Amino acid sequence: MIDDSKKPLLFAFIVAGLAATVSVPLSYIVGTVTTIAFGTVHDTVGAGDVTFGIITGAITTLFFVAYTSYATYSFSKAKYVKDSI
Repeated sequence: MIDDSKKPLLFAFIVAGLAATVSVPLSYIVGTVTTIAFGTVHDTVGAGDVTFGIITGAITTLFFVAYTSYATYSFSKAKYVKDSI
C-alpha cells in the first residue's frame, strides 16, 4: 500500500507519461502549422527551414506536460495530504 503523502508525486509521474503521449500529435500539428506559416513569408512553403516548427513543438510538449503534471499534483495533494495546522 502506498502512503497517502506519496500519492500526489506518483500520480504526477503517471500523468506526465500520459501527457507526453497525448502531446506528441498535438506538438506535431503545432510544429507543422508553424512551419507552413513561416514558410508562406518566403517563396516556398517551409522555406527549407523547420527550426521554428521544431522549437514550437518542443515548447508545446513541455508546456502541456508541465501543466498537466502540476494540476494533477495540486489536486492530489489537496485530496490526500491533510494539513497539520
